[in-house]
Amino acid sequence: MEVEKIFAPVCIPTLSRYEHFKRCLESLERCTYADKTDVFVGLDYPPSEKYVNGWKKIDDYLAEKENHHGFKNLYVRRRDHNCGVGKLNSNSMLLYKEISKSNDRYIFSEDDNEFSPNFLAYCNWGLEYCKKDERIIAICSFNLLKTSLKTNNNVYIYNNAYCAWGSAFLIERKERLNSYYDFKKIKLLVDSYPLSIIFNRKVVLVGSLLYMLKKKVIQGDTILQVIPDDKKWCVFPTESKVRNWGLDGSGVHDGTDKSYQNQINLSIDMNSDFEPSIEEELFSPEITNAFNAEFKANYRDWLRSIVRFTFYKLTGRIVLFDKPKWMNK
Repeated sequence: MEVEKIFAPVCIPTLSRYEHFKRCLESLERCTYADKTDVFVGLDYPPSEKYVNGWKKIDDYLAEKENHHGFKNLYVRRRDHNCGVGKLNSNSMLLYKEISKSNDRYIFSEDDNEFSPNFLAYCNWGLEYCKKDERIIAICSFNLLKTSLKTNNNVYIYNNAYCAWGSAFLIERKERLNSYYDFKKIKLLVDSYPLSIIFNRKVVLVGSLLYMLKKKVIQGDTILQVIPDDKKWCVFPTESKVRNWGLDGSGVHDGTDKSYQNQINLSIDMNSDFEPSIEEELFSPEITNAFNAEFKANYRDWLRSIVRFTFYKLTGRIVLFDKPKWMNK
C-alpha cells in the first residue's frame, strides 16, 4: 500500500517589498505540488510612513490573490501593529507558532526568494528523508558552495552551515533552534566561555552572540552554531532551488552590487520535479574542504570579535563598533 504524501505548509513573512514578494509568491505558485500546499502569509504593519506605499500594494495584491490562486489554501494574517524581524514575537515567529499547532513540519521563506519549479518537491522529499536521520535539523534549498563537488549525489549534508533562503523543518527539529531563542540563555552561554576563547576561531561565534544580546535580535544561522555538532546537520542540493533578490539593500541585510548581480543571475534548477540521486555517503571530507575554502576566516571580523569579547569580559559591557552615521548616507 502506497504511503500518502505529506505536504508541508509554507510561511512567508512580508511587509512592503511588493516586487520581491510578488515574484516570490508567484514562483512558489508555479511549483509542482503548489495545489497541494497551504501557504501562510504574514503581512506586518508598517513601522513608519516610508513603508506604507509598498505595504498597501501588497495588501491590495493579497486581497485579489485570496480569491484566485494556485495553492491548496492561501491564508493571510494581517498584523495590527509592527511585529518586526528577529524578535521573539516577530512576524515570522507568529506564523511559526500558528503552523506548529496543527502541523509536524513546515517550510519557511523570506519574501525576496525566487524558487525553482521543484522547490516544494525537494523540500517535501527532504523532510521525509530527515525523519530517518536524527542528526539533520533542516533542509536548505540554496547550495552555498560555488565549487562543484565530485559526487554522484545531487544532495549532500554538512554540520556547520545553514541557509534560510527557503528552508524546511520538522517541528520537533526546529525546537532545537528555538530552545536557544532566549536572551537569558544566550547570556549564560556567552558567560560560560573563558577569556582564552580569543585564541580560538569560535570567538567569532561569541562575538555574534554578543551582537544579538546588544541588539535584542535573533539570528538563526548564528544560533545553529551553538547546537552540538551531532544535532545540526543540514541537507543541501548540489544545484540551488532558489535565487535571492534581497541583496539590493531593501531589507534588513546589506549586500553589494556584485553579490546582488551574482544572485539575480544565478542559474537554478528548472526541472519540474525532484528525484534524489544518492549513490554514496552524503558527507565526505571533500565537503568540509570545500566549505573551508569557500568561507575563509574574515580576520577583520575575528579581530572585532576578540575586542568585543575581551571588553565584555573585563567590563560587562558590549561594544558593537557601529559604522559612523555619515558612512550610511
